[in-house]
Amino acid sequence: MADALSREEIDALLRGMADGDVSLEVDSGPRGAATPVSLVADRDENPGRRFPALALVHERFVRELSRVLLQMFEANVGVERKDTFSADFLTVKNRIVPGTLAALFNLAPFSGEVLLLLPPALGFEVVDRLFGGPGRIPPDVGERELSPISLRTMEGVVGRFMEAFAAGFSPLVEVQSTFLRSETNATLLEIAGPGESVVGFETAIDLGSGVQLLSIVLPQSVLEVARSLAGAGKSLLARVDRNWLGALRGAVEHTDVVLSADLGRLEMTTRQVLSLRAGDVLHLATRGEDALPIRVEGTALMTGVAGVSRGRNAVRILGFDAAELQLGE
Repeated sequence: MADALSREEIDALLRGMADGDVSLEVDSGPRGAATPVSLVADRDENPGRRFPALALVHERFVRELSRVLLQMFEANVGVERKDTFSADFLTVKNRIVPGTLAALFNLAPFSGEVLLLLPPALGFEVVDRLFGGPGRIPPDVGERELSPISLRTMEGVVGRFMEAFAAGFSPLVEVQSTFLRSETNATLLEIAGPGESVVGFETAIDLGSGVQLLSIVLPQSVLEVARSLAGAGKSLLARVDRNWLGALRGAVEHTDVVLSADLGRLEMTTRQVLSLRAGDVLHLATRGEDALPIRVEGTALMTGVAGVSRGRNAVRILGFDAAELQLGE
């Protein structure tokens, strides 16, 4: 074999090791204990060092995804940014759990395919809730075969997820998402070679039945356009049009809104309500000195206390409940 050492080379190497000419930089461990040895070349696990804009892309994606899920379910959902990692594609494929829906997309103007991994528990919960179910995840969810209706529903949902991901690139470049196909067999996925590097975005989603991780995986070559723009120092913040902002502020300031104060609340049965007559007195739990919620267009934004000013009923404002109201100039 061409790569094997000859007997003379082996003898020379052993003599050099014995004489100290060849240094041995091996950490000595306790006898009988295994010493871990990495057979994989060192890899930069933090892609943010090469693509500094990825953190902001991920943050914008999380905000857009929260808005999409809120529109779909009309309830509070939890969306949290997790890791942005770099690994070879074979490692990513080996980590895909059975039952995961793998959706393939194209992100124009980037070249190559992008992979979205929807875990089986999250996919089941999304479909079940969309069809009016409670979203309780069965223990064998990863072993169930997807029905055509479930598959089409999931493809529509992940399409909206990828639109939110494409919107995350808007400060850098306009990106358009196009659905290509879906796969349930991880061995058929080929967005990159087995040893080629890919970048993954992990996002935690909680629809009420526990946290599940949604992953979007891109070949590093897909990010070259975004990297060049970030490296050129392009601002990630849109330029502010002061004239437009001033006109918008003036329009908002002259808009009429309804402001109300809740003096109290009372729960009654329907029978009690039907038995009410003119002159009846309803006893409220609120006392005269208690703080009252003050609502603007139905949203509680301030607190106050009821009283009389210049012969009229009035409410004195005690403070603001929303930090957004402290706008400043």
